Amino acid sequence: MDSLQLFPLSEVIPDYQALYHAVARQIEKDFHPHVAMSEPPAVLSSEWLFAELKRMLTIIVEQKNQTLGAIIYRVDLSEKLARRTMNTSGHTERLDELTALMLKREAQKVWIRHNYRE
Repeated sequence: MDSLQLFPLSEVIPDYQALYHAVARQIEKDFHPHVAMSEPPAVLSSEWLFAELKRMLTIIVEQKNQTLGAIIYRVDLSEKLARRTMNTSGHTERLDELTALMLKREAQKVWIRHNYRE
């Protein structure tokens, strides 16, 4: 089940594991070559994806270089959303909000590609 609700409740997702694996591949693609994803568990969950994406973002933020901007661009977050998130008070809150936004965007990209391919 999708406890982080990456998609509206009205959407029918028949196979969450396939979705989670596709999202994990998309994250890995967008973060390559800057940081690698950990070995996934046998059964993926939205919570694992969130924790893993947050771990990867933490590494990027700690490097204090231009990589974060490049990744935000590759994930295709709107500049307005990214700026608003970066103005959130507190490092942990900023990182949690940015992680949630990126995870939702990555899931949207996978869902759109799956449902609207020719």
